[in-house]
Amino acid sequence: MSCDFETPWYLRFVVNDQPGIIARLAGILSAHGLNIDAVLQKPGFDKKALPFVITLEPCRDSEVQPALHEMAGKDSGLRPCLCLPILR
Repeated sequence: MSCDFETPWYLRFVVNDQPGIIARLAGILSAHGLNIDAVLQKPGFDKKALPFVITLEPCRDSEVQPALHEMAGKDSGLRPCLCLPILR
């Protein structure tokens, strides 16, 4: 039995804020065939440890993991991305 089912995903990032971070992440997601559903960044957080969330349209874990691996190599991330399936 496979655990690689299709579901939306919640990706939470904490980064050192600088221009183009979301654009770079969106490019990686697009290159892996993943589509963004929404982006949320609330104001008032420290720009040196800025949290924001990207939710993805339904896709498989096997599709998300290679994109996360590529994102982990970028220098803007302070912490590993929290990646959770959104179960409905």
